[in-house]
Amino acid sequence: MNKLFRHIIALSLCLCTQLSAENFDTLFAKQTGLFLDSLDAAQNKQCLLSNDDPLRWKMQYNGGKRAGIQIKDLSEKQRALFGSTIKLVLSNEGWEMANKVAKQDGDAGLGKYFIACFDDPRKKEDFAFLLAEHHLTIVNFSVAEGELNEFGPILLGANPPELWKKD
Repeated sequence: MNKLFRHIIALSLCLCTQLSAENFDTLFAKQTGLFLDSLDAAQNKQCLLSNDDPLRWKMQYNGGKRAGIQIKDLSEKQRALFGSTIKLVLSNEGWEMANKVAKQDGDAGLGKYFIACFDDPRKKEDFAFLLAEHHLTIVNFSVAEGELNEFGPILLGANPPELWKKD
């Protein structure tokens, strides 16, 4: 097994939380709904997109604008609700690593990242949630009919690769 693949497996394991599969989809949809409830009409229009929106599948490898709303444009309360949502997917170590990766490109850290929700988990079981920008895509998955039917990618890049030394 090559070294990069071992790192991806180890990272994937450290990013996962200990929620049971039965509880995860309900809890994640509820928490995502609470985050969406905190957005005003203009923010909601930016963040909440159709599940069949072509931006859901757009692959962009360089930095820059992505689908959704930028974290820096959220209020403190909205950022806290986002944090509660994403921490359902990330372990404490995963959250710490995500913040380190985000700060590689400057002090804005996660503030320059974008959050998008494809379809509304308050109205439909089938939705996807995405957090993305350069070097980091944490979550991009769907829950449909009570089952997780897609997971990935989880991409963490480091240049230079200093963040991976302890692993």
